[in-house]
Parts: sequence; structure tokens; C-alpha cells
Amino acid sequence: MLLEGFQGTLQTDGYAGYHAVVAERGLTPLYCFAHARRYFVDVLKGLGLNPAKLPPKPPDKARRPLKALGFIRHLYAIEHRVREATPDERYQARQTDSLPVLAELRDWLDDTRPKVVPESPLGKALAYLDRHWHGLVRYCDDG
Repeated sequence: MLLEGFQGTLQTDGYAGYHAVVAERGLTPLYCFAHARRYFVDVLKGLGLNPAKLPPKPPDKARRPLKALGFIRHLYAIEHRVREATPDERYQARQTDSLPVLAELRDWLDDTRPKVVPESPLGKALAYLDRHWHGLVRYCDDG
């Protein structure tokens, strides 16, 4: 059986089918920000914007998804910077550099989510981020 005897952290996407395996085996879930990012990129695409080639002054409706993507871009930049670092150095960078960005993102999420229609594409992106938060930030626990 897949994962027979495995203990530890399991990195997956947010597919609910993994939740039972994680719970049954006492595993620690770890999610990837690429999946959360995709939802915000889709919001921009739904607004008719190409995320890779934004206009100089994007419409106001793009402000919130762009803000989320800015936080995620910052986190990616930190990871890029420490890619070749030792595990201890990566852990330290995550503690000193990533955790403050994650705290800002969390504050922004808590402030923004109640202001957005839950069924809208942005509402769904925010819900995904909120629902998977514990597994998305877990990468900071290790180098």
C-alpha cells in the first residue's frame, strides 16, 4: 500500500482526498503556495488580464489579487535567495524573512475575506488560502 509505514510530512495539493490519509496515518500536511497562487492568477485571467504582462495601471478589481500575488512573489524571492543555502541557513531565513511576510499576508487575508463575496473567484481564492493556511506556512518549520 502506498505510504505504508511512512511517518512525517506529506506535501500535496489541497485535494480533499488526501485529508483522510493524513489523518489516518498521523501525517503532517504540507501544501504548496503554487496552488494558492494559481487561484489568484485565475482571478486576473477572469478579469481579462494576462498576469505575465499587466498594463501599467491595472483596473481597481485587480488590486486585491495583485496584492496576494505580491506577498507570494516575496515569499518565492526569499526561497530563491536561499536555494543553495544549508538547511540551517534556510530555516533561519524562513524565520527572519518569511514569517513576517506570512504574518502580513495573514492580516491582509483576515481583513479582506469578509469584504469579498464568497462565491466570487476572488472569494474562492481567499477561501482556499484560509482553508489551507496551516499547511501552507508549515514549510517555515524546517530548513
